Amino acid sequence: MARMESVLSKNKWELGIDKREVFVILISFFLARVNVLNKLTPFGIAFLGSFMILKERKLSILLATILGTFTVKGLAGFDYYIGAIILYAFFTKYKTNKEYTLISASGIVAVIFTISKLLTMYLSRETYIYDFIIIAFEGILLFTMTYIFTFSAPIDGLGKGEVQYEKLVSSFIILALVLSGLGNISVFGASLKNIISLFIIVYLSYSKGIYMGATSGIILGMISYISNVEMPFIIAILSIGGLLAGLFRDIGKSGSILGFILGNAIVSYYINGLGTSFLKYNEIIIGSLMFLAFYDPTSKYIDKIFEKENKVKKDYENRRFELASEKLSNIGELIHDLSLVFNESIETKDVFSSYEIYNLIDDISASKCNGCKNHNKCWKDEYYSTYYSLFTAMGIMEINMEDKESKVKSIMEHCSDKDQLYKVINEMYLKFQEKESLNSQLMDQRSFLVEQLQSIEKIVNEINLDLYKSPVFNEELEDLLYKEIKNNRIDINQIIVAYLEGENIEIYMEFDSCNTIDKIEKVTNIVTESLGFPVTSDYSYGQVANSNRFKLIRVNRYGTLTKASNIICSDDGVSGDSFTFGEMENTSFAAISDGMGIGQKANDESAMAIELLEKMMGINVDREMALKTINSVIRTKSTDERFATLDIAFIDLFKGRLQLIKSGAVPTFIKRKDEIIMINSLSLPIGIFKDVDFNVYEENIQDGDIMVMMSDGVLESNKAIENPENWMKEIIMNMDSQNPQTIADRIIDIAKDYSEDNIKDDMTVVVTKIWKN
Repeated sequence: MARMESVLSKNKWELGIDKREVFVILISFFLARVNVLNKLTPFGIAFLGSFMILKERKLSILLATILGTFTVKGLAGFDYYIGAIILYAFFTKYKTNKEYTLISASGIVAVIFTISKLLTMYLSRETYIYDFIIIAFEGILLFTMTYIFTFSAPIDGLGKGEVQYEKLVSSFIILALVLSGLGNISVFGASLKNIISLFIIVYLSYSKGIYMGATSGIILGMISYISNVEMPFIIAILSIGGLLAGLFRDIGKSGSILGFILGNAIVSYYINGLGTSFLKYNEIIIGSLMFLAFYDPTSKYIDKIFEKENKVKKDYENRRFELASEKLSNIGELIHDLSLVFNESIETKDVFSSYEIYNLIDDISASKCNGCKNHNKCWKDEYYSTYYSLFTAMGIMEINMEDKESKVKSIMEHCSDKDQLYKVINEMYLKFQEKESLNSQLMDQRSFLVEQLQSIEKIVNEINLDLYKSPVFNEELEDLLYKEIKNNRIDINQIIVAYLEGENIEIYMEFDSCNTIDKIEKVTNIVTESLGFPVTSDYSYGQVANSNRFKLIRVNRYGTLTKASNIICSDDGVSGDSFTFGEMENTSFAAISDGMGIGQKANDESAMAIELLEKMMGINVDREMALKTINSVIRTKSTDERFATLDIAFIDLFKGRLQLIKSGAVPTFIKRKDEIIMINSLSLPIGIFKDVDFNVYEENIQDGDIMVMMSDGVLESNKAIENPENWMKEIIMNMDSQNPQTIADRIIDIAKDYSEDNIKDDMTVVVTKIWKN
């Protein structure tokens, strides 16, 4: 517990508030303080709207917006408070179940606020035409700023790698408005806003050059001094100062400071003659000292935002690939040599060889016969006869037959103590059998290890080949897709579009929050419409919620949609059935595993089988090898007799080929036009025997096929019939829906009805709809 608390304390304060959330709260507070024409304060409302459009609702942002507005307008800002609350309530209720583009959502923010302000004004005081003009102007400004702010969101993630130019400029606008929200706060007579503006401009001029220095001066001058009547002159001072600071940066930090001072002096002299400068001398001194003190500690973080790949870095990256490839080759050779060593140590022999039986006879003689009074007679006078009799007796012990004791005693009829001799023979045989059983298990484990090493060697070699693929990155298409996804209010952080051999395309995406099936499907549709050809997502169901990344690839000749439905039987709320589905490379897959019994113990086996299958699918392990691995892990995991069924469907989306692998699973049903194809299996579950028992069924798929997989709890729900397979075929045939989720839910509901609420086993149904692209 202490360890967990120490980890949490790195990211959260003692009050449980995330530091990034505090950053956003402060931004919303100062934005709400910015005013236009000394009476309009729409910027806090715009930031609240943009935050709720793209991210989740935060009551703290609403309160910060209201508080910031209150510090400027007091009770006179009642119309802003009402508008903010109505806006918050609207997006809380309708954000998830309505489809808005980014621009339409920004329009909704402006319309809601404008209407609420009109009603508030109408109810509170007398109105004039001028009031309507001002409200319309504020609505347009609110719409514009909301749209701009959405391109900087999430601003709390600024600095997590290379950033888009739209996001950068929008973030500058927000930061400039925050400075404006500082108002007339001063330190020892120096304006805090002027000091921070000088620091930012000189910093960017020195680190990024003339372009960023002048641009930051224009944005800060225009936005942060928006309510100042001298704004044009301020823009000129800050932009020229940034220009000269970037020009003199070759001299060093002092050169950038000197350049800014010269720019300020030149423009001030042009405007005021020999009059006073817009920036006070103490403001210039404090800002310059801040730049000198804080540049080095902060540069490594800020440089990441503007980092661009150059030729030297690209060559170094290629060199890193060569080194990685060389190391992978060495690892592959090492694994190959290890597999040969273990393979040579595997002995294939009979359980009892003649040599081992001779040693057993010698042990029996030493244990029983050496102290016998008839030893000389048996082992000297009749040595060969005695030896042959014991050899034959050991052969009888090896054979699976009844009444071994009487057979052995009849052969050893010359022995004076046949009962004791048989007892010794039996004890020696059992010990030897136990020893050989352990040796056999050791050989099995070595054989399994050899197979695993050979599979890993194959994977390493494939990874090595993939390193030499030369993808072409399309930055123009990346920008287009980024804007399109962002316009649909999805919190995308980064997108990479890579063209591989031929027409293969891979699109990698990273989001600010974890994936959901709905998000994956929505983004897939957006990218498909933007590209003009279909793409499909590359994921597995069990890993969706644990990642904020996924990949899109070009759709093959066939497409699939898989949905699932289930009922848990046990009181502990844990299902003994586990399932997964997804698409990897050119293959769509679905699988169900049913553990023995119900509850947690059954779940242990089935969940392990599904998790291993997902991980091995992710690294492209051979399917037969994957089944052998799962079987071996379940067998060796526990000394108890535990097992699980495994039902896997692989659909090659390019060839249009279905492969079903069944290990102890119930039938799979395929609905094809007016017929039902049933694929049954007589194999045993995994985890019982060393050699995994499974049946493989292959079939060409057709456009419109619906594949239904289920656990045995569904078929066994109807106790009143003798042939549950025919009963299920009839149910599926009578389904008029083409929606896999509807079909899965209906089958579960029917099975539940027939069980009369006395459910004896977990029920799981996985339905896959197949179509031709």
